[in-house]
Amino acid sequence: MHFVVHDYIMFNDELTLQEKCLFSYVEGFHDNQEKTFYASNKHLSKLFNVTPRRISGIISSLVNKGYVTLGYDYVNKSKEIKNRFIYINDFRLNQMKLSIETNFKGGGEESFVGVVKEPSTNNKVDIAKKRKEFDLWYLNYPRKTGKAPALDYWIKNYDSIIKEINTGHCKTAYLETEKQFIPHPLTYLKQKRWEDEIIKRVNKKERINLKDYSMSTTGHYIGYCDKCDESAFYKQWDLDKESNCCTAKINAKKKVNNGTRVKRQSYIQQNY
Repeated sequence: MHFVVHDYIMFNDELTLQEKCLFSYVEGFHDNQEKTFYASNKHLSKLFNVTPRRISGIISSLVNKGYVTLGYDYVNKSKEIKNRFIYINDFRLNQMKLSIETNFKGGGEESFVGVVKEPSTNNKVDIAKKRKEFDLWYLNYPRKTGKAPALDYWIKNYDSIIKEINTGHCKTAYLETEKQFIPHPLTYLKQKRWEDEIIKRVNKKERINLKDYSMSTTGHYIGYCDKCDESAFYKQWDLDKESNCCTAKINAKKKVNNGTRVKRQSYIQQNY
């Protein structure tokens, strides 16, 4: 088998490698008088060393993208197919040729959608660089799952991601989030979650049990400073605040040191 893959096909980013090869093979028969191609899926599968089902998928993709059309010859006007014909879309073919000529002349960005704009930059060196930058980001991401699809998405959308992503966002955004609630890496990238606001969790204050506090004769609660252990009178709604003396936590009981209750400090000066 021999066929030529022209530059306007090779540099077409819309087609896969198998689609380029099959389209080029069909194009080789395009110059005949009828401009038709008769080969069956079985015949093509042997030439390309793939299954007939795969050949059918490639042809369907070329049809959906508008590069070829199909025609059928039926047996005695019945529904039984005798031959299938593959026709090259001349308009699409001319688009590719015109586009590659324009680009090689240093012309413009005004190429058709789906027709090559420039040779792909996904060479081995470029992919290695993208993979390295992904690994650095993934190292800092707090949930290690689904690495392969995330890497694939990173490489395919590298230009848009690398310009926008805030690599430091994931370090702080999920510090206090349970792992099961952290989005998968692929979800984080697809939904641009680095644009999300970082919300710091406010620690809830311990619930106060009023029964733990002693009451004064004036109806106030007696609380003890967590720092100096000095007692003072507090109203109910002040117990979850800070002590009057040291602006520290208010405890219901005095601290105990080595099993012995700490003696209350006295500020009364004695005269000797």
